[in-house]
Amino acid sequence: MNQQHYGFSHELYANQAAYRQYPPVDPAVFVQSASSYSGLLADASLITGRLSASQALARQLMDAAQQNKKEQVKRLIRSIGIQSDFEITYTPERMTLSLFPKGGRAGCCQLNMVLRWR
Repeated sequence: MNQQHYGFSHELYANQAAYRQYPPVDPAVFVQSASSYSGLLADASLITGRLSASQALARQLMDAAQQNKKEQVKRLIRSIGIQSDFEITYTPERMTLSLFPKGGRAGCCQLNMVLRWR
């Protein structure tokens, strides 16, 4: 069965892609991104480990977020001991934490964590 999507056939698109010329593959940035990601995963593990082991820390973090004390929220995250740079946002239902390599290539990689509390 030939599927149609927005007036284009998937089969036609696949045939056109086969004739495109692509530049030679250079995995350097991809490899560097994957390498940097291991540090982000370690920090994510540290965060989830500390939060799951400490109701006091979780309570402080939630309370500061509920009162919109962004600098206190950041200080509490930093107190966990992570090495990554981060951005944090929160709603009444969850916290979203984006981790970036410290001093790494801008935009090489990012790890987003969404932790619900309601």
